[in-house]
Amino acid sequence: MQKTKKQAMYDELKFLAVALNDIPPQETLKALVELFSDADLNSFKFALRTILKENARFPKPKDIYAVLSPNMERLDGDLIAGQIIDAIKSYGLPNLEDAKINLGELAWRVVELFGGWQQLCQIQNNELNTVRAQLRDLSLAVSTEKQRIEKHQRISTTSGLNKISFGN
Repeated sequence: MQKTKKQAMYDELKFLAVALNDIPPQETLKALVELFSDADLNSFKFALRTILKENARFPKPKDIYAVLSPNMERLDGDLIAGQIIDAIKSYGLPNLEDAKINLGELAWRVVELFGGWQQLCQIQNNELNTVRAQLRDLSLAVSTEKQRIEKHQRISTTSGLNKISFGN
């Protein structure tokens, strides 16, 4: 049975709570999942791992936002490349859907641009370092393009205010 993105986020929050020995009510974890459901799963995982390294208590939503926001804008290419390589080893060719869910939108876009899941699963061990570097560079390019598109969409949305007519 494959995990949904929300279930994966819930599991990550639960892991953080157990690791910090500061377990909030289940309702709090569910509320946080809903609050951050639009975040990229890999960004969310990275933010929680960062919080785990720097905090001794379970974070408030503002703490997660503080770490998540900058990382959503400039994702670490090495992290994404590593996650893709790990997914290849963990899921292999037959588990494409599980890999897609767990990698998240940005990393999956990198997989598609690289030639697809099948192409990546056929890579030999002696090629992994080269492929990792290529995935890293591609990840950074995809992340930059995503930022550019989002910025353009924000500008387009706000420029629409100039077109509102208030009568003659």
